[in-house]
Amino acid sequence: MSLLFWSTAWGAPAFTGLWSAGDLGLLELSTAEGKVVAKFKLGGQCNFKPDIQIISGAFEGNVFVGTVLVCQVGPSCLPEATYPFLAVWHENSLSGDVKLSTTCRSPGLDLKRLSLAVASAEEKLLARQETGSAALIAANKPMSKREQQELLEKALSMAHAKMKAGDFRAAATGFERGISYAEENWAAHAGLGVAELNLKNTEKALASLQRALQLTRGAKVSESELGDLLYNLACAQSRAGNRREALQSLTRAMKLLPQGTMADQLDSDRDLDPLRTESEFRRLLADARVARERLKNKKRSP
Repeated sequence: MSLLFWSTAWGAPAFTGLWSAGDLGLLELSTAEGKVVAKFKLGGQCNFKPDIQIISGAFEGNVFVGTVLVCQVGPSCLPEATYPFLAVWHENSLSGDVKLSTTCRSPGLDLKRLSLAVASAEEKLLARQETGSAALIAANKPMSKREQQELLEKALSMAHAKMKAGDFRAAATGFERGISYAEENWAAHAGLGVAELNLKNTEKALASLQRALQLTRGAKVSESELGDLLYNLACAQSRAGNRREALQSLTRAMKLLPQGTMADQLDSDRDLDPLRTESEFRRLLADARVARERLKNKKRSP
């Protein structure tokens, strides 16, 4: 999918290709006889059906005048509604406000603003993967284990990249996609748990991390991987108010992770604040600090 745009006699851009509309998702744009149409492809917060028309309108100079379909929540608000969309084309992006009804808000908008920019290479790859999977399902053709593994690896790779970039919502979507290819993959559930933890979705994080721990039984998991999983589970349990379970998970994690490197993490991690008055946590922290000093002394030794 590629983007092509050019100027007509009155200077308006024409669009084709895949564009990112932020929390509204990825949209496929096309232009015909001066009219721009955008159909939903995947992603976002609105759970639209694929290929449903989201945007329709035309340019008047560098101003786009049209409509946009959004999901919405609020008192007396319909689940989905179409609103006027007035936007300006500037620096290769289209941006404008959507005037929602007074009592409504849309999870698909940044406050009430909608911006469109050409999709990144990662987003285009994600769309190709999703389209390929949909085609197999439509043809009632089951994916081979090799195809599933390839799609899983691509989804997890993209999810980890989004996590590293701090885009935790996109990371969560990537891990969810990985789970759709291989439900028994513990690492995909663990990644989703960490993403949801960063999004402050404690219940979802806890459920995903607990599922990941169940799936590690009988799987090839290193001590450090299991330690990281247990530590993240402890963070979710602590945030959920399950202090006893959190201390149990944290104790197990500390037996698997290098204690000399954990003191700073224990000192600074706000997720563990509910545990700081517990004697068991203070003991773990003290042991980690002692191990840290030993490690420092060892490095200083000739």
